[in-house]
Amino acid sequence: MVAISNLDHGAVPAATIPLKEDYGLSHDEIGFLGSLVFLGLSAGSAVATCIMDKISYKFLMSSSMLLNAVSIWVFTVCTNYYILCAARFAAGFA
Repeated sequence: MVAISNLDHGAVPAATIPLKEDYGLSHDEIGFLGSLVFLGLSAGSAVATCIMDKISYKFLMSSSMLLNAVSIWVFTVCTNYYILCAARFAAGFA
């Protein structure tokens, strides 16, 4: 399950050239977009650690997988750079 939830974390670095061409992004924007997933991962780990004992592990994992799926879907259909950034952060957070 962990392999599936982290599947897209390496997708943006592999697709930097098409992203740059399709969205007209600079090198800085591509770098920021690629690093947001790890910022989200750090924030999500801190939040999950705090609430882990308060809710069931099954619910936490299910909601994490759902957020990951939604954020990946949003990343694939949106055309706005800021929404791309939010989706990448959410993918890491999940």
